[in-house]
Amino acid sequence: MRVMQAQLEAQAAKERRSHLLYLGGLVGGFLIVVAMLTSAVIVGINGLPWLSAMLAGPSVLSLAGLFVLRQVDSDAAKHTARAHDAALNAASQPASGSGAV
Repeated sequence: MRVMQAQLEAQAAKERRSHLLYLGGLVGGFLIVVAMLTSAVIVGINGLPWLSAMLAGPSVLSLAGLFVLRQVDSDAAKHTARAHDAALNAASQPASGSGAV
């Protein structure tokens, strides 16, 4: 009887730890996503739209999926990497039509 009770208590403790870890991930993911979106707005207002696009783009969805679902889809990671590369390539090219007046 005591062994059974000890096993039930250990199972309950394990479930509590798992629940706290899950909630911690949700809160952490929410804070990171909100911070990235806020940073994207601030950076966009200051005239860096490519950096704003990187902060508010697919990386936000990827991080949200990582913290909420606790798994990383390899296709989503590839799409995120391609989007970041495209934004960096667009930022490194000089803007056309920006001649001096």
